[in-house]
Amino acid sequence: MDNPQPVSLPVLTVCNQLIHYYWMQTLTNNRSFELMLVFSDYERHKWAYEIQIVDLLEMFQVFAADSSALTSARLEWNEKRQDYVVAPHGKLEALRD
Repeated sequence: MDNPQPVSLPVLTVCNQLIHYYWMQTLTNNRSFELMLVFSDYERHKWAYEIQIVDLLEMFQVFAADSSALTSARLEWNEKRQDYVVAPHGKLEALRD
């Protein structure tokens, strides 16, 4: 953290850092949530990422605006798989086998 270097992270890497974080610290300016420092369990000895909240919100907005986003789903027990099948309404039949 003494010598930060800019890097562009793929979306999956950002998600991995947030989901599997080992350490996360948020920083504010007055009452404004501005950035977070985070690293995952897997990368805890390599990198700490500084993520600007404005950039994180922009990334979330892309997914929120995605027309393919799942808006509803249903669960049905699949005897062959011995597990539940999750599918959008109207598309369950394709996932039964």
